[in-house]
Amino acid sequence: MPCKERLRQLIPTRFPDPDCVYCDGVYSEEHFVWSCPFKHEIWQTISSRFFGDPAKLTYSLIQLPPSLSVTYLDIIAYVLLSLWQLHWKFIFEDHEFWPQEVVARATRQILKIHKENNSRLLQG
Repeated sequence: MPCKERLRQLIPTRFPDPDCVYCDGVYSEEHFVWSCPFKHEIWQTISSRFFGDPAKLTYSLIQLPPSLSVTYLDIIAYVLLSLWQLHWKFIFEDHEFWPQEVVARATRQILKIHKENNSRLLQG
């Protein structure tokens, strides 16, 4: 994954330091996805919205059939996609990064897929 730590190794003139652009952390893959306070806020919001109690979230739980017609892994994938798109929009287009915009974008996609899946179930 081309996080800033890796980009610094590849293009040191463009990325002279491995620091996170949002906080003081070192921008590793884990930091990009989870441990940055901005990203952690996204996961907390999504978790409470779609997964219930985040303290009880386990891998075996995300393999269970969800109440939506979208799997838990689909939800995680849409969050990662939205996070990825808006992060790089910030880096290359100077578009302000807002955690709630990531949540809103991911939620729209999740609900769109839910609606499409329900429509197929009703037709089938």
